[in-house]
Amino acid sequence: MVFHDHNYIFNNDGYQVCTLCGVCTSLQDMRSVDMKPDNISKTSTNFSYILYNNHIGYIEEIDQEYRVLKKKLKRGYSNLVIYAYCVYNTLLKNKVYYSLHQISIMFRIKDFIKQYCQIEKNPLIKTSHCHIKHDVFVHYSINLFFITTLSTFLL
Repeated sequence: MVFHDHNYIFNNDGYQVCTLCGVCTSLQDMRSVDMKPDNISKTSTNFSYILYNNHIGYIEEIDQEYRVLKKKLKRGYSNLVIYAYCVYNTLLKNKVYYSLHQISIMFRIKDFIKQYCQIEKNPLIKTSHCHIKHDVFVHYSINLFFITTLSTFLL
């Protein structure tokens, strides 16, 4: 298993978040922060704010994959669906598991699972299937389940 050194910043809500994987710590900065983190470049796509708001890293890598995929898929799919597709695949490639349903909710796409399958079947797309039954994905999915369950009880 490959792990990375966390690169923590304080987000706009004042919580310490890793810019690479989105993991949060219990540290909270009580100052008002109006600036974007340095690692989110001005060349980011219009949808990178969704990743930032959901504490997901890998923004540059996702944006790069989105630009490449957008050149291949010129018609038939909305830009938001293509971006969500790139988010899901990039996170899987980096051993971070979010379900298609979670991505669908995050991006507010009603039939994302269907559209994801359509993109996967497209002959222009080179698919790379990850084994989501791998221990790392199971670990992340359990953690995400507990985080979402805990946040529901706290609200």
